[in-house]
Amino acid sequence: TGDGVINPPDYSPKVVDGRVIVSTRNDLYAFDAETGEKQWVKDNWDNTLNFERLTVADGTLFVNRGGGDIIEQRSVETGEISWKWKITDNQWATRPTVSNGTVFIAVKKGILLAVDVDTGEKEWTFEVPGPEANTKGNIGRITKPVVVDGTVFIGGNDDYLFAIEADTGKEEWRFN
Repeated sequence: TGDGVINPPDYSPKVVDGRVIVSTRNDLYAFDAETGEKQWVKDNWDNTLNFERLTVADGTLFVNRGGGDIIEQRSVETGEISWKWKITDNQWATRPTVSNGTVFIAVKKGILLAVDVDTGEKEWTFEVPGPEANTKGNIGRITKPVVVDGTVFIGGNDDYLFAIEADTGKEEWRFN
């Protein structure tokens, strides 16, 4: 019942606090879940990668945008940015995982970042051991993190599985 036309959504919408949040290649929208009325739109947000970009946790929206190298915390009410984390060295990151006050971000070159959910300040990093850099400069790969009972699980190079303490970033164990 809403008015206007939007580009097709890239992936599944997220629903939080009575709003439906949806991303397209160019824009980020929020609609009233009951009426379909557009509540806000963020135009030209440079969302060039073709993968799932939105995470909702504890009533907060986390967005992976740009070429996958920017993680933002945004207000669900207004769409405004609360904080932004820029991944360096021309890398991209997975969709964030949020657990117990921490945002976990896996970066292509084999780094797991833990960032404070409220401030965006880095808490710790964990480097996934891997092979030497190949001809493209890639020194590692890493999967989207999963957090269970205070442990972060990630897959890494050479078919490794890592268990990492969520509070400290210390490796608990690994399997290959």
